[in-house]
Amino acid sequence: MTKKKDKPDATVGRGNIIGDQMDYIDFVAKYHGDESFKKAADSDAAETLRSEGLAVPEGVKVNLLASDAKVMHLVLPPLSGKKPKK
Repeated sequence: MTKKKDKPDATVGRGNIIGDQMDYIDFVAKYHGDESFKKAADSDAAETLRSEGLAVPEGVKVNLLASDAKVMHLVLPPLSGKKPKK
C-alpha cells in the first residue's frame, strides 16, 4: 500500500477515519485478499488502519464489519444533537 504523505488528508466516507481515499480502497482489497492481514484487522482494526496510513483519532474505537453475499451491515451515522422529527 502506498502512503501519500504529500497530499492533504480527506475524510473517508462519513466516519472518523481520515486518509486518502485510495488508501481506504487498498485497505479493503488487502483485507479481502490477505488472510493474515484480515486476522490482524479483525483483532485490532484501529491499529491495522493506522499501520496502512489511515489516521484513526486516539480514543476512537473501530468496529470492523465485513459484508458478504449473505450478510449486509447498515451503518447509521451519529445524531447531530437534534432529536429526529416523528
